[in-house]
Amino acid sequence: MTQPSVILATASYDHTIRFWEAKSGRCYRTIQYPDSQVNRLEITPDKRYLAAAGNPHIRLFDINSSSPQPVMSYDSHTNNVMAVGFQCDGKWMYSGSEDGTVKIWDLRAPGCQREYESRGAVNTVVLHPNQTELISGDQNGNIRVWDLTANSCSCELVFFSFFYLHCTVYFFLFDLPFSMKNLYVRCLLHQHELCAYVGIYIGSSVPYLKN
Repeated sequence: MTQPSVILATASYDHTIRFWEAKSGRCYRTIQYPDSQVNRLEITPDKRYLAAAGNPHIRLFDINSSSPQPVMSYDSHTNNVMAVGFQCDGKWMYSGSEDGTVKIWDLRAPGCQREYESRGAVNTVVLHPNQTELISGDQNGNIRVWDLTANSCSCELVFFSFFYLHCTVYFFLFDLPFSMKNLYVRCLLHQHELCAYVGIYIGSSVPYLKN
């Protein structure tokens, strides 16, 4: 059977990953995922592989294969993996977990190459377009910028953590000075949404910002 030109991939707590023909809405392939629920899916930049983040592992599946078995497994996390993504050339993968760590995986070599301690269950991780910084958000409402060149946390935005249930980070790509990182922070406060636009200036003094 010819594979559809446009594919939609979904997964959920029903322990399955499903591939859909986007035009017709037909599910043409189902992969059983018995080990855990699936928290997050991400496709590699070359569109060849699908990463499925579960508890506590990440499995990599071949999109063009009919095999239900993963081609690779990443097992260094110890709790739910909530975030996964890829560097623009697909050379390495990053992940964030409720075990409080952000990890980097070289897809060309086995094992975890780097690990950063977030001191809170990580909900989300995004890669800056410059490909040299990761930004993580945790359940305490804190945001950290991880400088991959310096191999350290370069910036920390700390909220009054006992108020917040969840924190998600998005990038806004505006034509702004290079010295400014632009983050949109969406926090859920007791089922009420609190939105704050935060501009983090390198070297400036911002309340609750630790450099």
